[in-house]
Amino acid sequence: MREDELISVIMSTYNESSKELQKSVESILNQTYKKLELIIINDNPTNERLSEDLEYIQKRDNRVRIYANEKNIGLVKSLNKALTYATGRYIARMDADDISTADRLEAQIGSLKTGKFDLAGGNIQLIDEGDHQFGELNFPTDSKKIAFFMRWGSCLPHPTWLGKKEVFEHLMGYRDALYCEDYDFLLRALASGCRL
Repeated sequence: MREDELISVIMSTYNESSKELQKSVESILNQTYKKLELIIINDNPTNERLSEDLEYIQKRDNRVRIYANEKNIGLVKSLNKALTYATGRYIARMDADDISTADRLEAQIGSLKTGKFDLAGGNIQLIDEGDHQFGELNFPTDSKKIAFFMRWGSCLPHPTWLGKKEVFEHLMGYRDALYCEDYDFLLRALASGCRL
């Protein structure tokens, strides 16, 4: 596989439990698509347990890179910081308290390689604390339908994104839009001609 096929997965942590963080990270490192790097920003450097968990995770897999903020700066600035460290051709988002299916990245990169899309998301399986599924949220997959539904809100869940790095560079990352940085990003992406 060529070097330019690398996926940079970006994540910000704050107060996730050790169990949540471990499951989330493992779901990325155990992907069927192996050419990836996981960039984690520690946005709560005073949380010693979190710092220890992250150090342990980094020691176990050389694809993981941890960067600690000097102080809490929030999700938007942490994600933008992660983007500056990303070396992959593609950027994937992941939340530290979510779990990805094992074939997530492989399926998404396959969809981008068709040449029809610049950024893809996915459906969400709802699970409880014991990882038992109790529902599913399905979203439109057609670019025209997505653009139509974006008039009322986001229909591409942020932690499911995989996009071309050039999209993130063109939009200069995230803007400080309180509680809706992802929706703001997608609206700007659509306005710039990005195919979702």
